[in-house]
Amino acid sequence: MIMENAHLTDRFYELSVKRLSSEISKAESEELNNYLKEAKTLEAYLEMEKSWNEITVPANNIFDSNRAFSRLEQRIEAWEARQNRFSLTRIAASIALLIGLGVGSWFTYNQLFTDKMELVQTATGERNTIHLSDGTLVELNVNSFLEYPSDFKGDERSVILKGEAYFKVARDKSKPFKVSTNDITTTVLGTQFNIRSYPEDSLIAVSLLEGSVKVESRSGTAVLEPLEQATINMKENKFEIAPFDSLATVAWLSNTLLFKNTTMRKIALELKRVYGLDIVFEDSALARLTVSGRFKNEKPTLILTAITRANKLDYRKIDEQKIEIYKPDRNKQE
Repeated sequence: MIMENAHLTDRFYELSVKRLSSEISKAESEELNNYLKEAKTLEAYLEMEKSWNEITVPANNIFDSNRAFSRLEQRIEAWEARQNRFSLTRIAASIALLIGLGVGSWFTYNQLFTDKMELVQTATGERNTIHLSDGTLVELNVNSFLEYPSDFKGDERSVILKGEAYFKVARDKSKPFKVSTNDITTTVLGTQFNIRSYPEDSLIAVSLLEGSVKVESRSGTAVLEPLEQATINMKENKFEIAPFDSLATVAWLSNTLLFKNTTMRKIALELKRVYGLDIVFEDSALARLTVSGRFKNEKPTLILTAITRANKLDYRKIDEQKIEIYKPDRNKQE
């Protein structure tokens, strides 16, 4: 018997339905983002989203809900046969509700989801290079996903990002390129920029290397010039523009970890994304210490040794993937 994951609550499904039908409020969107921090919950949401996106539109533009739901059931049965993680019956119920929401939701669907969508997702320590149909190049960083149409139609090119990616956008003045991430939209014509928007981070950063982009969020809007960065603090609802260190921002493209007065807590989070390490601190005060360093294609043990010694700390393995950073008792060592 396949057991349902404990994280998949009724509230999660309710919020997912609201986002898919574009009827979610800001507060509800933030609540859903908290659910999506869990890998299995994110997987369930993406499966729900794919199921909705793959419902085909009849040539006469009349939506046959019975036919759509039948196709959905077939997809769920096939998916459950491949997975042994959680039941998708409530995903089916949620999509059924979405299908029955009426004309307003059908209009949203007809606008946004008539094209076949592709999804690329990277795991811990994995990166991917994606070539979009318009010639745009996307470098997708670890623990991220990009959703995009197999072919851009209409008067704009829209993609959805979670995590971090570097974009080299093919120029097309007639079709602006839009990246949506966590209620923020970045619009460009042809340019090179980096977006960092991990669900567990409170800060979202859009960093422009070449060209110009327009960044729109609930907390502000700005057109960036080269070497300007927009940072959006989701918790404090702040929007700021400032210069940035371009080498540090895109260091990940060359498999380099670059830290400049970075807290141990942030370094631990980065090592979790890249190497899958679960790093804990014996004392929470240690997590606030800062370190600077540059590591290119280095083993995690070397990085751990360097960052702990820099602050006269040490680390020990609790199990294969869990590491504890602690302050040695110098008196005992003597």
